[in-house]
Amino acid sequence: MCYNENVYYFVFFESFYDVLNSRAGNSIYYERHALFVCISQREGVMINSDLQKLIDRAGEMAIRNMWGESAYKINTAILRIDNNNSAACTRLAKYYRLNDNIAEAKKMYLKALEINPNNQGVINNLNDIEKEQQEMDTIEQMKTGGELYTAGRNSIRKGQYKLALKLLLKAYKGEPLVKYALSLADAYKKLGEHERVGELHRELLIAHPSSADVNAINVGFSLLKGSKI
Repeated sequence: MCYNENVYYFVFFESFYDVLNSRAGNSIYYERHALFVCISQREGVMINSDLQKLIDRAGEMAIRNMWGESAYKINTAILRIDNNNSAACTRLAKYYRLNDNIAEAKKMYLKALEINPNNQGVINNLNDIEKEQQEMDTIEQMKTGGELYTAGRNSIRKGQYKLALKLLLKAYKGEPLVKYALSLADAYKKLGEHERVGELHRELLIAHPSSADVNAINVGFSLLKGSKI
């Protein structure tokens, strides 16, 4: 709709108001809200204050490592207004990647790279995705727990802890042996996931209640943690 055919045009869009407001009990709500961007032939694009709030909020959430549904909605809303916002693309790519939607993550990284071809961070992330896909293809080709276990132990020795975790987790899920669990716990420890080490320890004690197994499990985790349990 033209407000002044020589100066301004209004662009209307739908905004997710839950990303800017919350009611009692932190409930999330939606409101259809008509916002506008004034485009001046002489002054260029004027970004409205609501868009800036979205951008600021998205940046704050990224700094605080918050990548849930709210982050998705905020960055989607940003792209509704500014389709060439590279930062919103990369944040959405991370959201998709954390939710194992690699196809969408790659699409958003490629869009960000199209906007800014010199974005080395995006290039690195695309390379990481390619590497991870190759690793997953290698893991899929391994059929036995023994193969996965051996490859996982070798990966730990090489310092490839994320790959080791994938290998050992698949081995343990296929056959929950104590030796697989101990190596899996070692991978968790190397990655700093100490809570998972404790969870795995408790899980093993429940699954193997015999005194001989309990003793072996406790000794193994004691050596792993470097302290008595």
